Amino acid sequence: MPWCPVTFNEIVTTEYGQTIKIVGNNNALGNWNPNNARALSADQYTSDNPVWRGTVNLFAGEVIQYKYIVVESNGVVTWENDPDHMYVVAADCKTTATVVDRWQLPTGA
Repeated sequence: MPWCPVTFNEIVTTEYGQTIKIVGNNNALGNWNPNNARALSADQYTSDNPVWRGTVNLFAGEVIQYKYIVVESNGVVTWENDPDHMYVVAADCKTTATVVDRWQLPTGA
């Protein structure tokens, strides 16, 4: 099965020293282990567009579940709220895939 690059964009306001990572139900996303999560980049982050982004190679046709986590400079991890995000990777990988998510707050927040 071929690999398909999928770019994840998480819109979340962070503070200096925090990092956003993506973690999920397969090896590429760390198998739900925050220590193996994939760090996203803040290279395009601005106060008007607080986006963290990163590209992960996933198998064509794969169904993934994932969440974003905030990692503090001291290592403390905060998970976004349920439900898990779900994504189905294209079977043919002929187009560039981009996913845009927003940090999930508690209901009523």
